[in-house]
Amino acid sequence: MTLFFHLLQCGLWNKSADPLLFEGISARDWNQIYQYAVRQALIGIIYDAMSTLPSHLQPDRSLRLKWFMTVQKIEQNNQLLNRVLGAFSQEMERCSVRFFLLKGQGQASFYPNPLRRQSGDIDLYFPAPADYSKACAWIAEQGLTVAESVKHISVEWQGAHLEFHDGLSEMHRPLSNRRLQDHMAQCMAERNYEALQIDKIHVQGLSPEVNLMYMMLHIFSHLITGGIGLRQFCDWALYASYHANQINRERLGLLIDQTGLRRFANAFAQIQVEYLGLRPSQVPYDYVADAMSEWLFEDIMAGGNFGNYHHSGVRPAGKWLGKWHTAQKVMKRAVRFFRLSPSETVWLPIHYVIRNVQLLRNTPRI
Repeated sequence: MTLFFHLLQCGLWNKSADPLLFEGISARDWNQIYQYAVRQALIGIIYDAMSTLPSHLQPDRSLRLKWFMTVQKIEQNNQLLNRVLGAFSQEMERCSVRFFLLKGQGQASFYPNPLRRQSGDIDLYFPAPADYSKACAWIAEQGLTVAESVKHISVEWQGAHLEFHDGLSEMHRPLSNRRLQDHMAQCMAERNYEALQIDKIHVQGLSPEVNLMYMMLHIFSHLITGGIGLRQFCDWALYASYHANQINRERLGLLIDQTGLRRFANAFAQIQVEYLGLRPSQVPYDYVADAMSEWLFEDIMAGGNFGNYHHSGVRPAGKWLGKWHTAQKVMKRAVRFFRLSPSETVWLPIHYVIRNVQLLRNTPRI
């Protein structure tokens, strides 16, 4: 695992791997490194670092070829998403709709080689209700089939999956959520949005302070409901390093305390520094070491990307049986990670039930 993290840090920070560390390692060792990369959706990042080694220290030809072919598919998918993002941006300009790009291709732009980050879909945020309504009208105009979840609607368009959000993160505890929404509204009012250039496409990103909190909450939400992998941690580390001097540290630290996320934030930062190579000075809030970081790290490594490698049984057929299975899994993880944020995990079951009942009772938003 040490060699995997050496390669990961080299890939993230655009450094050459140390040849001395790879003298005499076996084909089995290389296969394990590759499997870690697959589990954590970091194949392209690790491949770039591996490629800096002298050829005689790289894995055998069969593994290199398999690895290369996978990387090519990642690049092709990113090129597709970039093309679709450009086409969508033109469509929204035609409709006079303003949107922000969330996660995904926006975060990839901060990697040494953006095309090597594994991406899944395009997340779009419409802060103005009028713009969200226009975007929904555009979906209807295109004749697209809409899938709805508790947090967004999504469509398939030009070969890509698009998610439409009319809100940013929400927290389960009402008081914490009010504080979060007030904070994000204050930051949005300051209008320090980020101009992103993605393959000659110009789109708007959230302000750095809002985006860092948004990404952290996204990670925390997935962690306690199903699992999360290192890819999202890498996104946050690179983004934080780039924007280290643009963050109001005191304000962000205060929000972390007010929303009951302090212990999670401490463990989160410790993993960034210890395993991903983020400098302590680049963590955009003050933190202290927490023993729970190792426990959190073990869950991340065992579960892989979005917890896909956790064994939680086969989801049964049928809407209600499926929802009951998911609810049981969510509750077990909430109990497991209770100490990371007691206030959030206590409110999770209530919030989970309310949101799912709302989804079942509501008519589609389009």
